[in-house]
Amino acid sequence: MRITRNKLIKFYEISALIIFNLVVLLSFSAGTYLLFLHLQAHGNNTASPVSPSLLNNCIYKEENYPHFTRKETDLLLAETWRQGALEYDSYTQFKERPYSGRYVNIDKNGFRYSKDQGPWPPDPGNTNIFIFGGGTVFGYGVPDEHTIASYLQAFLTKEKRQDICVYNFGRAFYFSTQERMLFEKLLILYPAPDIALFIDGMNEFSNSTGRPLFSDILYQHMNRKKIKLDDQETVTRELAHMILDAFPLIAYSPGPLADQHNISASLEKMLNSPAEEIGSTANERKKNASMVSRYIENKKLIEAAARAFGTKPVFVWQPVSIYGYDMKIDISCEKNIMAGHSAAVGYRQVKYLYEQKSFGVNFFWCADIQAKTDKQLYINCVNYSAEMSEILAKVIADSLMKNRFL
Repeated sequence: MRITRNKLIKFYEISALIIFNLVVLLSFSAGTYLLFLHLQAHGNNTASPVSPSLLNNCIYKEENYPHFTRKETDLLLAETWRQGALEYDSYTQFKERPYSGRYVNIDKNGFRYSKDQGPWPPDPGNTNIFIFGGGTVFGYGVPDEHTIASYLQAFLTKEKRQDICVYNFGRAFYFSTQERMLFEKLLILYPAPDIALFIDGMNEFSNSTGRPLFSDILYQHMNRKKIKLDDQETVTRELAHMILDAFPLIAYSPGPLADQHNISASLEKMLNSPAEEIGSTANERKKNASMVSRYIENKKLIEAAARAFGTKPVFVWQPVSIYGYDMKIDISCEKNIMAGHSAAVGYRQVKYLYEQKSFGVNFFWCADIQAKTDKQLYINCVNYSAEMSEILAKVIADSLMKNRFL
């Protein structure tokens, strides 16, 4: 059989691309792992997945834990915001470290336990729901049985009278990009869930760069000028350079930054709308445009992956203390360190897009469920109380059933 020159070139191009992607993946994973080894060796900077100022606002307040004694509350907070709470995770950089306590329990496979936790790996005979989100979904400041996941499982099991297992993959600081990567990784490794539920909002506007939390530290660590020849990091880097140099057809490009995403038609419409329709200036809308666009694009990618594996994707826009909530009634938020946060304007933008029916039927707008309430729903300026977790879980459960996702 005669092999033409064109076929050889095509084979060469495909082989070069496959090897390049493999090297990039191995280099990133190895570099991220080395970063966490470095942090552990030179003082762990992942002491607590929350800023000191926010933690100071979470000192014991009796109103936040009406059914707990002071001793029980102290133990809960100690288990929640403990030293070394985060560890390395492939692709997404980090996750909560496995832990076993009285109130906080985290499985080695990356999910926090819920009340009456289902088996792992998931049993395909059950109705399995994976929940993704940030620290509010994880449930910082509340015990396992008071998280959104626990309440959701209880509500749905009672209503549907079937074996429904909810798995809580909420993680501190996660936003839609990390959630998408985690979802894709789980699809490859384990049986696909029936429903993948993504609860987002605050963290979308807490991350203007589109990069995971430790990206800058990782960049500095992997680009140090003075490196010992026996350093493992050097071996990884030199291996990558060696293979890339051997394949001149490959031209590496870092790609566009997060703020250069193409803005969808619906977002363009929002940007060009009169200020009175959204309650924000044109400059404020442009500032948040890349973050809103990033969420929209991640939603599309998640939907495509879910469709390929037979999973129903559902997206929830969560409540936050700085939108539609009267903080005067809440002692936990009397010193709101989140004042001026991008979410204050960003939420109005997302609501505008929601009202324009830009997100589809699998998007639940839940940001207004706390309006006109006289209840204390936050344990600090960010994290939900048990009551808020229960309220949100009930709204999600009702929406899932109303829209026939179950």
